[in-house]
Amino acid sequence: MLIIMRKAILPTILAALIILGLTQPVSAPINPDMVVEPAEINVYVCSNFDVEIWIRNLPEQSFMYRFRFVLVWYPGLIELVGISENRADGLGWKFSDSKGDDYYIFEAEAAEGGWQEGDAAWLKLTFHCSGAGTSPLVFDTAKIYLRPVVEITPDLFSATVHQSSRPVGGILTAANKLAIISPYLALLGLVGAVTVAVATVRRRKA
Repeated sequence: MLIIMRKAILPTILAALIILGLTQPVSAPINPDMVVEPAEINVYVCSNFDVEIWIRNLPEQSFMYRFRFVLVWYPGLIELVGISENRADGLGWKFSDSKGDDYYIFEAEAAEGGWQEGDAAWLKLTFHCSGAGTSPLVFDTAKIYLRPVVEITPDLFSATVHQSSRPVGGILTAANKLAIISPYLALLGLVGAVTVAVATVRRRKA
C-alpha cells in the first residue's frame, strides 16, 4: 500500500511543478540604455549648444566597469567644440577619446576595483552650429561591460538638431500707435495755439 501511494504522489508532484513553471511569468532581460539628451534641439546658426550622454537602466546588482561609444553627425552643419563635463575623469577612471569632422569616440574604464551603479550623465559635449538644416546625433556603435565579464550592446537613443538662421532685420514687435502720433498731436496743438494768439492780436488792433 505504501509503495502504491509513493508511486501516485511522485507523478502528482511532477505535474504540479510543471504547471507552476508554465504559469510563472518569464521576465525578458532588460538592456541598459545609452541616451543623448535632450532628444530634440533647436539652435540658431553660429551659436553653441550642449548635449549630455547618459547611461540608464543598468541591471540590478550589476556593476559597470567600462563603456565605449561612437557618436556621428552630418559634417558641415555642426562641429564638436569639446567636452564640458566628464564624469569618468571626476571618478578617476581611465579614458581616451578622439574626434573628426563627423564623429566622436569615447572609452572609459574604472580603476582597479571601481564600478558604477545606477543612472548617470557621463559626458557633456559642446557643439557649434555652422549651417542651417537638420542633423541627427546618432550612436554608431556602443558597448557596456559589467562585472565579472559581461559585454552588452545597450539600447541606443539618439538626438536631432534643428538649425535655423536668425531673422534678418531684428525681431518684429507690435507698434505703439500712440507713441507714433504723439509728435503730430503736439504740432497740431502748437499750430492751434499760435492761430488763437494771432487772432486775438488782430482783434485788439481793430
